[in-house]
Parts: sequence; C-alpha cells; structure tokens
Amino acid sequence: MSLPARLFRFFGPTDSSLLTTQRLWVSAVSDFNDVFEVVPRYDEFVETEYSVGLRRQFDALPPDIRGEWPDFKAQMGKLMSEAIDDDHEIIPQRIQDHFRASFGIICFSTELDSLLMWGHYTRSHKGFVVEFDPHHSLFHPLEFGKVDYSQTRPVFETAAARKMLLVKGKEWEYENEYRLIKSLSKLDRAVKEEEKQPPEEKHFVQLPLDAVKAVYVGLKMPRQKYTEILTSIKLPGREHISAYAMRRHRQAYALKAIPWKPPAFAVKTQHYETVWTELLS
Repeated sequence: MSLPARLFRFFGPTDSSLLTTQRLWVSAVSDFNDVFEVVPRYDEFVETEYSVGLRRQFDALPPDIRGEWPDFKAQMGKLMSEAIDDDHEIIPQRIQDHFRASFGIICFSTELDSLLMWGHYTRSHKGFVVEFDPHHSLFHPLEFGKVDYSQTRPVFETAAARKMLLVKGKEWEYENEYRLIKSLSKLDRAVKEEEKQPPEEKHFVQLPLDAVKAVYVGLKMPRQKYTEILTSIKLPGREHISAYAMRRHRQAYALKAIPWKPPAFAVKTQHYETVWTELLS
C-alpha cells in the first residue's frame, strides 16, 4: 500500500485537550454513521447453510415417514424462508458486536478542505483538524490501511476481518479514508469526558507528538476551545507543530487555511486582538 502525501483527522470541540492528554480515542464500528459497517454480503452463505441443515434433518428422519426429498423441501420452504429473513436482521448486529468487542478504529482522511467533513465531523466547524505524518511508525502497515469503496459488499465466506473493516459503499468515496485498526486487547483504557453524556471508560492509543505536523482550527470553534489547543502547541517540544485557521474563501464555496500567526492572519477586531495578546504574551 502506498502512503498518502498528507493525512488528516477531524475532531470535535470537546477534543481540544488532545495535545495535552496525548490520547487518540478509538471508535467501535457500531459508533459510526454508516449502518453497513462490517456488514458483508452473506445471503448465499445463509441460504447454503440452511439448505445443508434442511437436508440433514431430512436424512435423519425414519425411512417410513421420510417421504421424498422434493416434497419435504417444498413443505419446509416457507419456514426456511422466514428463518432466513430473520437472520438477515439478526446477523448484522452479531457481526458488529463481535468487531466491537475485538477491534478499535481511528479514521483519517487525505482531505482537509471538504465542507461536508468539516460540517459532519467537527460539529459544524466548531472543532479542528490535525495533520499527521503518514510515514510515522504510528501507522504500521499491519494496522493501517486505505478504505476501498465498492458498489457491492464483500462476501462473508471469503472476506477476512481486515477486508471487512476496510470496505465501504461508493457514497462515502468523497472522504478518501484511511483507518488505523487496533486490537482492543493491546490498548489501555481511561475515562473520556464528553458533552451530553455521562463519562465512560474508552480505549485509546497514545499519541506521539512527533507524529503531529499541524493543527487547523475550525471557522466557528469556541474561543475557550481554540485557546486551549493553541496554548498547548506553545509547550516545549512542540515547536514543529504549525497552527492554521480555516476561513471562508472570498469567492467560492470553499475553505482556505491561513497560518495562525501575524501578520498573515490579521483580523482587526477586538476579539482576536485580545486572543493574540493572550497567546503571544
């Protein structure tokens, strides 16, 4: 797999302590907004298994009541069809539960300027984006992979676990996603405090600061949050991390990144003058 030239991860405003805690929280497949996460195609597999099981039931019947196989199959066909329909509702949840208990995922993208992704994954531009070094050892080739986008789901019988975790529908292709897939058994846990829900323990990957190249502050990120993350960049040992602010393009429906330092980022308002005084003092 060839590595991307640039690699980004989108964060919400509640993750503004990222560079302080140095924790990359992993997600479970059931947390994602795609209902087809690790839900392969298993229709042929299920039908084959039921047909084999039905034949075994027939062969186990006493000869005097067994009758003919075509008649038995026709009689049981409706029940088998109903059972198959039930399994198509039950199996996806079982597969997701299995992967949730075994693997954690951290999603990345090659896209920085996507309006859709800024809108969806930073809580309407209130969060931020971190640029990572794709050549850092954090992205080990056995755990890091590019998502493939397909019109059809992978077949359950032949799809390896890694393949199921790296295939999505074509509608998601605009994300140009890469994933870091970690075995939960190898990760530490800690309490993650989030808005609108009780704190809970989650798995995380320790964030090596030398893997971070830059931070891009969202257009609508609350002052307290961007002050927190920009202040953390000023700590010793983080001089290599650049800071940018995302702003509206003057003509197009587009975003542009402006270096967060004077004079390139010169917003003549009392609000930002106050921020600069605090951050650069």
